[in-house]
Amino acid sequence: MNTSKYDVIVAGAGPAGICAAVAAARQGARVALIERYGVVGGNLTAGYVGPILGSVGKNTMRDEVCALLGVPDNDWIGEHGKAHDFEEAKLVLAEFIARERNIDVFLQCCVSGVIQKGNVVKGIQCASNEGPLRFEAPVTIDCTGDAIVSFLAGAEIQKGRSSDGLMQPVTLEYTIDGVDESKGLICIGDVDNVQLNGERFLDWCKKRADEGKLPPLLAAVRLHPSVRPGCRQVNTTQANGVDITLTGSIFAADLALRQQIRLLTRFLQENLPGYEKLPGDRKRCDYRSTRKPEGYG
Repeated sequence: MNTSKYDVIVAGAGPAGICAAVAAARQGARVALIERYGVVGGNLTAGYVGPILGSVGKNTMRDEVCALLGVPDNDWIGEHGKAHDFEEAKLVLAEFIARERNIDVFLQCCVSGVIQKGNVVKGIQCASNEGPLRFEAPVTIDCTGDAIVSFLAGAEIQKGRSSDGLMQPVTLEYTIDGVDESKGLICIGDVDNVQLNGERFLDWCKKRADEGKLPPLLAAVRLHPSVRPGCRQVNTTQANGVDITLTGSIFAADLALRQQIRLLTRFLQENLPGYEKLPGDRKRCDYRSTRKPEGYG
């Protein structure tokens, strides 16, 4: 097995990994940026997550990335922002990395092992279409999101809440089009008091759930604006009790969430002003007939 040697290895090319790699390269380090998918950006691209949330301070690389993506300055919950253009972000973030000549990017490479000397990580091994790959460096930065390098290195890992181990519900965000902008409301989340027919929209959704028109899990309907008129970024689906680090759990959760997408889209078509012309089948959907995997609330 051939070994490639670098000053810094960054595992994971999501927003954290991109910024770590660029920051190291700007300091003169030769960097290997390893990504298991075929595109950089992580949740900003392949994860389809927007608006961009979270900020610990001004003048960080977050501001630099947001400016590249055309995202206006906003507060940490994205109250005044829109979901960015996910397809454009794939190119913009790739160009951001490519400007640093001393970063080598390896896509479709999944971390499969850690090279160690005692408790010191000396590099990683990856599975790829070329077969096993080996990377060595004095510094390895774990930006995998699931702490894969740290776990494989034997570091102490804590998952979920300390009280019961439960994790945040898993979700799939998705985009709908065909919304009438003159009628179609926007709801950014629990802090939003947007009204529908003189009633708080989220209270209206809760009543529809109480009436059996919407699963209780989907009672908090979040409809974010998009860069494209007539589109909304929907952040509503959820499956509970899922440990996404266990590979056997992923398919059942993904299936349940995609069934929720179908159900929720039909609900919006049938019940929400301005959403009547969403593409898709407008047959009525009884959520109680949608089979859910055992263990999902």
